[in-house]
Amino acid sequence: GEAALLEKLSHTNIVKLFVSFVCEEDSTFNLVTELYEGGSLADQIQIQAVGTAHSEEQLRRWLTQIMSALCYMHGEARVLHRDIKPENILLTSAGIVKIIDLGLSVVMQVSSAARSRVGTSTYSSYEKSVGKPYDGRDDVWAVGCVFVELMTGARLTVSLCHAQLDPDIEAQRLGYVSSCRAAYGALMASLVCAMLQPLQKGRARSRDLYVRLLSGSCGAADEAKIADMADQLAAQQHQADEEAA
Repeated sequence: GEAALLEKLSHTNIVKLFVSFVCEEDSTFNLVTELYEGGSLADQIQIQAVGTAHSEEQLRRWLTQIMSALCYMHGEARVLHRDIKPENILLTSAGIVKIIDLGLSVVMQVSSAARSRVGTSTYSSYEKSVGKPYDGRDDVWAVGCVFVELMTGARLTVSLCHAQLDPDIEAQRLGYVSSCRAAYGALMASLVCAMLQPLQKGRARSRDLYVRLLSGSCGAADEAKIADMADQLAAQQHQADEEAA
């Protein structure tokens, strides 16, 4: 269960469990963890929504901590979270990220992949949503969705995971990357682009994203991919304008 898993995990950006127990009065199972007084990323999305924009530095700091935790989980611990969403990413009073709620997490065996359709559908990857095998890149997709919400200050109302099948959803995905580049620059846009690749084989792994965040580098290949997405968006908008005329 979650308690047994938390006892094995040890990372600065993952919730720390002190003790677990069953209440004798009502037989409920309880976890006692650290107290985090900085709210959640869901609260930060609301702050962005009312006009207090987060800086690029702040977003990169949060993303670096999240990817550090996922690197540890996907690598050394071989754990998939499977329910990454704004409500499950808390902040301490000092602004340190703490990933919580590992109730749907699973420990992966060597060369195995998960198939269960668990978690919150809005943040689920395409492969998980259709019952295909998936790995840590499902968590990466979810983080990409969270950061789209952080940057725009608006919650996603539909899943972006079927972008390769639905032109309207693909236009939304391209629009988010384009808006990110305009507001936060090439590096953040390249990271969002890498996280929100609809097909798993084209999506970045947590370790690759963590390295890029630490280096602060946006390579030529990333710039080319973003430019190509911008061209696709412009072409789609031009076609829509012609149809409306």
